[in-house]
Parts: sequence; C-alpha cells; structure tokens
Amino acid sequence: MYYYFFYFLYSYYDSTKKWQEAKVPYLSSILVISVLQMFNYIFIRDLIMFHIKGIKYENFAYENLIVPSIFIVLNYLYFNYNSRSKKILKQFGKRTKEDKRPYWIFSWIYIILTVILVIAMGYSVRNNIRWF
Repeated sequence: MYYYFFYFLYSYYDSTKKWQEAKVPYLSSILVISVLQMFNYIFIRDLIMFHIKGIKYENFAYENLIVPSIFIVLNYLYFNYNSRSKKILKQFGKRTKEDKRPYWIFSWIYIILTVILVIAMGYSVRNNIRWF
C-alpha cells in the first residue's frame, strides 16, 4: 500500500501540466507522504498524551523543525535506495485501471481520514474535550 501511495501521488503530480514543467513529482510525492505521516504522528502523540494520560503535550525545542525533517529525510532515503522509486513506478505503471482501483480508493480514504483525524484531535486538545 505504501508503494502504491507513492505511485498514486507521483502519477498525480506527473500528469499535472504545471508540475510536469517544473519536474518535481518525485520530491512532491515525498513531501506529501511526509506531511501525512507527520499528521499521523501528531494524532497518535496527542491521543496518547492528552486522551490517555490526561496531560497536554509540551513541545521540545525545535520540534517543529526536527520531526518533519526526520520524516522527509527517511522517506527520501527509503525511496532513493537502490532506485526503489523507479521500480515502484515501473511495477504499478504496468497494471490496469481495474487492478489499481482498490489501491486508489484506499489512498483517498487514507488522505481524507488522516486530515479529519488530525483536525478533530487538534480541536479536542485546544478546547480541552476528552474523548474518553
């Protein structure tokens, strides 16, 4: 699923004329994946700290710079290792639309669910609303 999500984002940015001219589908895909993973991290962190432990999380120094950088670097290294990104693009590029449809649906569900959950978590922490 992780591989297809990279392919899904890459093919979106590669098919958009504006992005094609700039030649940035690879980095854009990695940045979007990293942002969504960061949202997952924030959701899980606040779920554990606020809703389970009952305390509001205090940021450590430079957390807003360090944590996203770690996600971006790890994803970049992961997809760059042994030309993994090219293999993924080749693997999923051969599949038919019918074969890609379940992955496409799960990709959209993942994006929408991640955004909704992080917004709901941020709202609940900000307004001191406990879920359980």
